Amino acid sequence: MSGAKDGKVTRLQTGSARTAGDTSERAALYLAPRELDVLKWAAQGKTTWETAQLLNLSEATVAFYTRRACARLGVKSKIHAVAVCISAGLFKI
Repeated sequence: MSGAKDGKVTRLQTGSARTAGDTSERAALYLAPRELDVLKWAAQGKTTWETAQLLNLSEATVAFYTRRACARLGVKSKIHAVAVCISAGLFKI
């Protein structure tokens, strides 16, 4: 994860390695594949229960992936996480 010397995230970064001088607009914080999956389904309007059924996971697991994605993105809600992913170009709706 990229961050300033104080430990705060200063820019987003993709899963691939980035150079220190990279200022790409598309750079986004790394999300695990399942974290992206649950946010993609959220972007389609699916509830936690529906997402759990679609991905063959428990609701608790879907909620865990959602919380972890929000933490990695530095946001407080699933809706904000979806908006960040869309604006970063991680997926389209």
